[in-house]
Amino acid sequence: MRLNNYVHVECDVKGCQNKLDVAEKEVDTHGWAVGVEYIDAKGHTKKYDLCFEHAMRWRYLRQQHDAEIDNLISTGNIKNPVM
Repeated sequence: MRLNNYVHVECDVKGCQNKLDVAEKEVDTHGWAVGVEYIDAKGHTKKYDLCFEHAMRWRYLRQQHDAEIDNLISTGNIKNPVM
């Protein structure tokens, strides 16, 4: 939630109890991913607030996903298909 130029959020990962309460201009200095968007395979946009630790894992997964998509586009192949 954003209120009076402050951000008050909790990490959306189940079981994580990390919270962030800072001035809006300071959010980036804490490494959180606030309001990060993801478009799933059905085209639905989802938004998440992720603490530093889970934001790092999120970025790692996104990099893997990007590499797999790039590989598909450039080679026409899928590594380890699950079909």
